[in-house]
Amino acid sequence: MIELLVAASLFAVIVAIAMPQFPRSPYVLWTAQQQLLADLRAVRMDALTKGDHFRMLITTGSRYDEYRLSLVGVTWVQGAQPVKTRTLPTNVTFTNGVGGFFDFNTRGLMLNPGAATTLTLRDSYTGKTRGATVWPSGQVVPQ
Repeated sequence: MIELLVAASLFAVIVAIAMPQFPRSPYVLWTAQQQLLADLRAVRMDALTKGDHFRMLITTGSRYDEYRLSLVGVTWVQGAQPVKTRTLPTNVTFTNGVGGFFDFNTRGLMLNPGAATTLTLRDSYTGKTRGATVWPSGQVVPQ
């Protein structure tokens, strides 16, 4: 029995030493893209179901916030505190769109339409990119 415990503990030590050598998960960028898509769709759904306008604001290269907008006179004003804040995984950043925002009205349409807008995520560890496109109709699709 003691031999079994010694063998198990040696195996545990070897695994602990080898773990940092394993490559980072190849799914980190895909997971970040899926989370971004889900959050954009959730912001749109909040606008549809809660009766107010909502905004997703890309605050930094690795963070974005959701805000509820309030009608003050004839202007929609962003709330002081975000409803939700999300940080991208380590080494995954936005390559474009920082400082940009997406406003959705109570019909789920973008308030600042023009052309479709694409946000691109880049994994600096692998060099790969993935994106999410938001259409003026409010549709959110992966790229």
